[in-house]
Amino acid sequence: MARIFLSHSTTDERQAVALKHWLGQNGSDDVFLDVDPQRGLIAGERWQEALKRAADRCEAVLFVISPAWAKSKWCLAEFLLTKSLNKRIFGLVLKDEAIGELPSEMTSEWQLCHLVGPGKTEMVTCCLREKSVAVDFLTEGLIWLKAGLQQVGLHAEFFHWPPQDDPERAPYRGLQPLDTADAAIYFGRDAEILQGLDKLRGMRTLGAESLFVILGASDTGKSSCLRPGLLPRLTRDDRHFFPLRPIRPERSPLFGEHGLDMACRLLGECRFGRPIDREHHDMVGPFEGRPNFSGAKQFVYVRYDPDLSQPGLDALGLADIKATNVQTLDSIEHIADIQKVGEAFARKHLNVAEHLRGFI
Repeated sequence: MARIFLSHSTTDERQAVALKHWLGQNGSDDVFLDVDPQRGLIAGERWQEALKRAADRCEAVLFVISPAWAKSKWCLAEFLLTKSLNKRIFGLVLKDEAIGELPSEMTSEWQLCHLVGPGKTEMVTCCLREKSVAVDFLTEGLIWLKAGLQQVGLHAEFFHWPPQDDPERAPYRGLQPLDTADAAIYFGRDAEILQGLDKLRGMRTLGAESLFVILGASDTGKSSCLRPGLLPRLTRDDRHFFPLRPIRPERSPLFGEHGLDMACRLLGECRFGRPIDREHHDMVGPFEGRPNFSGAKQFVYVRYDPDLSQPGLDALGLADIKATNVQTLDSIEHIADIQKVGEAFARKHLNVAEHLRGFI
């Protein structure tokens, strides 16, 4: 079944057929378009059933928006079905006056692409019912649409190889695992990746679930499904997702080389924390005149990391607590002592006005 679905009103059949033709000329030749002179029950149900059957392959749904589309109950049903399946949505506007009649979910959540208006146009010539037709679309809108479809593209061909920041990267990783940079050479899991993306989009929209688990036997490709599969595609959808680098607990889940702290500090502004790992630069403030990360910060965080050695506890006024009792973070037996450490550290170092600056 098709990777791209087109929803349109009967009134806009000519534009829809022209768009399908243009999509084919620009690398998207796997498009479902139900052309029916009477856009009624049979055609409406046929479109919806086709989308349900293609749920594991459909990457995006394009809605050709006009006043007729906005007033059509079948087109609205197609939009609601698409939204319930958590598919990527593109709104292609043919007439600006239709925008005020659109469902609020479309105008607030999804970007609209204008194919009409002032500016340079591109003529698309195609065949409709054995007759040649020509339709003019706004060139800027077509460029935006092409870029958007390339961004949402599921297949490996939509990613660069070799990666721009690693031109000598070997395609055969040996004993090293595939990573996010290897999306262009990762094949065979399109259905599973698409299912994962749909599920994550639904979780984000509804907000009822917060845990997504990839479960399988050893050596079945769970890590590969995540690293070169889901993560590069979530990263592209930066309007809705902000993936951190993978965290591997090993012996230090918080502060190890692959721990939570490393994932945070690469892209976050740390407002409090001890300087560590000079090879990655300090987390707080500049190190030898250089910031700890040159890119744009995406979030702020603090790193409360008490020194749990015996001298460190003594400095907090907790000489009565044995260091070995609180160095195991999941210790239930000594949870009261761990709580005392947290409270003592907070009294000495917590600065709400500074650490939460901009939030209170």
